[in-house]
Formats: sequence, structure tokens, C-alpha cells
Amino acid sequence: MLAVTTLVLRGYHHEAARLSAGERDARYGVYAALTAGEDPAGAAHRAGLSLAERYLVLSLHLSGPDVEGGPPLVAHHRRANTIQRVLAEHSDGDVLAVVGDPTATALLPVPAAVPSATDRALRGLLSLVDVLDVPVHVGAAVVAVADIPAAAQCAEVAEIAVAVRRPAGVYHLADVLVEYQLTRPGPAFQLLLERLAPLDDHQDWEETLRTYLRLGCDRRRTAAELHVHPNSVDYRLSRLASTCGFDATDPAQRAVAHAALCVRDVAAHRAARRTRAARASGS
Repeated sequence: MLAVTTLVLRGYHHEAARLSAGERDARYGVYAALTAGEDPAGAAHRAGLSLAERYLVLSLHLSGPDVEGGPPLVAHHRRANTIQRVLAEHSDGDVLAVVGDPTATALLPVPAAVPSATDRALRGLLSLVDVLDVPVHVGAAVVAVADIPAAAQCAEVAEIAVAVRRPAGVYHLADVLVEYQLTRPGPAFQLLLERLAPLDDHQDWEETLRTYLRLGCDRRRTAAELHVHPNSVDYRLSRLASTCGFDATDPAQRAVAHAALCVRDVAAHRAARRTRAARASGS
């Protein structure tokens, strides 16, 4: 009798797992169609989902230590389950999400009859910081179904917010307009990156430049924060000007300094991401 019961239970769990996997595949089919700009009607019918006219497109970037110090795989599953749960709790419809580590993408339906649905979903995102106990940067946009593929820029918005050291939170393209435009591919990007290449060998110059710009180009406040003499600030900025080709003490050239630092931060972030991906694929 025990053997029969065991076999029945095994069969039940196997069938439940198969159905669950099938449901996940069906839902992913809807997600894939929406993000690819294809007609999602057939996939939605197979998955038993209702489509909304508009969606809140979210790109999440998580950072920080593994949740509760658990093994990486366990932490990953915890994060994925938590993100799915929180998004579902703050949505007025079926959430479609692909959760990785450290990034996730989600489509939340925005019912036309519920004007506050977007605000409710965004408030739920802020709670993820407390629940996961790691910084969460989110790129967000509300778009019609046909515009979902173009909203892939949300991933870049989140990436830029992380790279340029913005605090954790929800960001729209309008929040990082200048940084977004500055980091478009092209010869200007590479030239700005090369301008600050000498800082690789002069960390004190970089620290001085960042502090000087952040403190409104006040040399005395910069010196006080760095615990150096104001003359040291002048010397470092002078050396940086002669080596990198722009003078941060000249108001007309400060925009170049800001732009170059933004490009440097984004390039460093992308390089680190490629390194992590390479390590993960090799493990």
C-alpha cells in the first residue's frame, strides 16, 4: 500500500510540475510576443490571459549581497519569487515577468478604468527595497501595446541610474535625459572615454574632479572634504587639464568634464556586466 501511495504521489507531483511548466511557457509566449512587437492575441488565448491596452514596462536592476547570505542559487530563487509576488500584489491584472539576477523585466497591465493603477504599481516597487534588503533601480514607462518594444530603453534608463550613482528608486527617461543622450554609441562617446583614460593611473585626480564638480566647483570645500590643502586641489586640476585636454575650473569646459565622467561611469558599468556574464557562462 505504501509503495502504491508513493507512486501516486510521485505521479501527482510530476504532473503538477508539468502543468506548471506549461503554464509558465504559455505566459512567456505572451511576454515574448509583446516585447517583440508581434500579435499577442493567439499566445494570450492559449495562456488564458486578457490583454490590456496599455502596460507599465519595468526594468529592474538589483545589487548588493545575496539575500540573507544564502547560496547564490537559493538567493536568486528567493529574489525571483519575491519580485513576482510583490508585482502581483500591486497590479490589477496578470503580470508578465522574466526575472534574472541582477536584472528583471516585467509588464504590468494598466487598466483604463483604474487611473491610479500606475501609481499603485510604482509604490509597490519601492517596497522591494525593504523586502529584498538590496538597492533596486527601476527604469519605467507606460506605453500602448504597440510601443512595448520601443520601451526596451527602460533597461538603459535603469543601467544609467546605477552607473552614474543615482540612489535606488524608480526612474523614467525624463529623469536621465542628459545622461541617456550622452551615452549614445558613436565617435563622441569614444572620444570622451579616451579623454579620461589617464585617470586610470591617477585615482586622486579622479576623486578630486568628482568632488570638485559635486561641490559646485568650490576648491576650499573640495580640499576640506578630501583633507588636503587647497593648493593640492589646484595642482591636481591643473595636471588633469594638461593631461586630459579640458579645464574643469573653466565654466565653459565643465560640461565636457561632466559628460566625460558620465561616459566613463557607464562604460565601466557595462564592462563589469560583461565580465560577470563571462564568468557565469564559464562556470
